[in-house]
Amino acid sequence: MDTPRKPAPRSQENRFVFVGQPALTGVGGSGIRSKLIREAQRRTQAQRQENGMAEINKLLKQRAAARCSCRRTTVPETPSQFLTGGQPEGPADLARCSFCRHIPRSRDSLFANERVHDLGCTVLDPMLPINEKTSRLKLNERFSFACRHIFPKLRSLDLPDLYRTWAFPFDNDELKLFSFLWSSKYHEGVLRQISGVPEDSVGLKEQLTLKGLTLKALRKEVASYTRQKPLDSIIGCILVFAVNGTTSERLYRDPNPFTPTFTRLHGLEAYGSRDYDPLHWNILCELLEKNGGIEGLHYGALAWQVSVADLTNAVHTLRKPFFPIMNFYGQKLELPSPLALFAPYVHGDICNDAKSQKAGSGFSELLFIEPPVHEMLVTAFSHVGELSYVITCMSTQSDPQLLDLLASSRNLVHHRLFSLPTEDDPPDQILQIDTQSTGGTTERSMELYLICRLGVLLYATHVTFPSPRPTVARGQMLRSLYPRLLSIVGRGFSSPLILWCTSLALIAFDGTEYSGQISLLFKELCRNLHVTSLEKLLGILRSFTWVDLAVMHHYTNIEAYIGGNL
Repeated sequence: MDTPRKPAPRSQENRFVFVGQPALTGVGGSGIRSKLIREAQRRTQAQRQENGMAEINKLLKQRAAARCSCRRTTVPETPSQFLTGGQPEGPADLARCSFCRHIPRSRDSLFANERVHDLGCTVLDPMLPINEKTSRLKLNERFSFACRHIFPKLRSLDLPDLYRTWAFPFDNDELKLFSFLWSSKYHEGVLRQISGVPEDSVGLKEQLTLKGLTLKALRKEVASYTRQKPLDSIIGCILVFAVNGTTSERLYRDPNPFTPTFTRLHGLEAYGSRDYDPLHWNILCELLEKNGGIEGLHYGALAWQVSVADLTNAVHTLRKPFFPIMNFYGQKLELPSPLALFAPYVHGDICNDAKSQKAGSGFSELLFIEPPVHEMLVTAFSHVGELSYVITCMSTQSDPQLLDLLASSRNLVHHRLFSLPTEDDPPDQILQIDTQSTGGTTERSMELYLICRLGVLLYATHVTFPSPRPTVARGQMLRSLYPRLLSIVGRGFSSPLILWCTSLALIAFDGTEYSGQISLLFKELCRNLHVTSLEKLLGILRSFTWVDLAVMHHYTNIEAYIGGNL
């Protein structure tokens, strides 16, 4: 009798059983192998992240014992305050090196043969990606340095948003990663020069290596670019090359006959006087023009940065801005007039103050000439006067919210100022010309407008938007302003507006070969307008745009000119 045969076992190749999970039947093309590989990759990545977090926690526990290794004999007070934005954050900071933020070594160990460690290496962000590439390029150290020395100089109030926008994502975006690393390393080298810390050969090699990697990534990105991908990484990289591409940049201020305040807002001290690389800057402008303009950028902080860079370049070169001024979130900046904007923030209602009502009102003289200047242009001049009054009221403020708001208002006011028509534009863009206007009156109105514009630009570049290197621009403006003043006063015309412009020229020419000639013109205007005292003169000047703190050191000479003693 035959023994019944047992059924053949089901092939194990066609069935996979997981404990607590559904069975997967092997069918051709089901992708089981790929699923298993992906699961293994996820587990490996999670394990790496866990190991990285453990390493970070270990480093953070050791940071209290971190010692300063900067190779210098003394810690320069003034440069370090200039770099970091001023005062220490708290009592604990007083015991740390103002440059690298480590605990200083004893005096005898400062001369040890050690390499300068990476700045900011005690502040590591656990959210940054950790892999072989980022570790080799010291991403954590570079980003820590930027958070301490670069970002706060640009924006103090919106630093977290700026952090998130520029930090992420680095995954699969080598161009953004290398652009950030190179610009941070370049900035570190500049700050070392200012602080008197020599750059070693290793640091220079790292900077050149990062620049080469950035150029290589840029070429690769441009070659493979399609319109489905945002242009932001390319624009951000080109902006870095445009601003930092020139060599032998100076970051100290030119001699200035005025003494301005708020010289560091939004990085103006470091970036307001750079000679942009024309090739990269023109390419950036063309790319944005062909791809929806600055409003088409996805990252709001990048749009803001491009617009501020455009404005500072316009102030430095005395040209019209190319882009609209943007806010931090990538939208066109719209703010009330300076007096209305800052009324809630200043003790007492400055809008109801008699002096504030007068600030900027002197420019209304242009509305009563024939033919008059367009009211919108006069308003742009008046807002500079209002901003001057606000600067005077807030000269001792240190609140980050107010300072960021003041910088934004300053950007908007000066963007409108530098966008005004020039002598190369048609007269109907400047004057309200009608059929009754004659050639002679139109010519004089145009001359008054151009004199006023030059005077406000001269004042703005030295006081309200103080460029670190105004010498070249000052010479260019004075060469155009001085003969116009001589011509119009020589024809017998005197007015408070002309006196204000002449007073600015008198201060700007101080100590030059032209000071004697401009002083004669100033005395003549004072006689014609019956100005017999410094107090009466200041009453006129403050009705235009005037910050006493910026010109107070000239009052002794001005009073002597009025009294005929000089």
